[in-house]
Amino acid sequence: MATLFLVRHGQASFGAANYDCLSDTGRQQARWLGEYFRERGIAFKRVVAGSLVRQQDTAMEILAGMGAGDVPVESGTPAAITARVETHLGLNEYDGEALYRSHTGGADHRAHQNADYNDYWRTFRAAYQAWTLDQLAGMPESWADFGGRIRASLAHATE
Repeated sequence: MATLFLVRHGQASFGAANYDCLSDTGRQQARWLGEYFRERGIAFKRVVAGSLVRQQDTAMEILAGMGAGDVPVESGTPAAITARVETHLGLNEYDGEALYRSHTGGADHRAHQNADYNDYWRTFRAAYQAWTLDQLAGMPESWADFGGRIRASLAHATE
């Protein structure tokens, strides 16, 4: 029987102008996870990631930590990888910025993050809850559609 490992991306650059990149800590987290897999003799036959930079970079750092980088290494080693990172758009995250704007009427989320971090997260949690209850207008994707997209992505990943 196959085992499916689901990994969320490493720490991104919260509060930065470009959130869609790993911080140095995020890169290290992903490398450590790759080392963890390597130390246990785990090898992947398939690696699938969303198209976001932080998702792709996390996958590549994990593979590097396994000793494989993004290309196959000689067979017989614990980190042998038989495929490159496959991109699947269905694994992309929901649009957190749109979620925040829909809930607050278009407020600047970065200014809120930098001014009052704790209040920002209270506001974001309230927005997320409203979305899950289908009480948030203006989202590019409904909660139900998001769930369907993720289920379809997992089905694809396990083909």
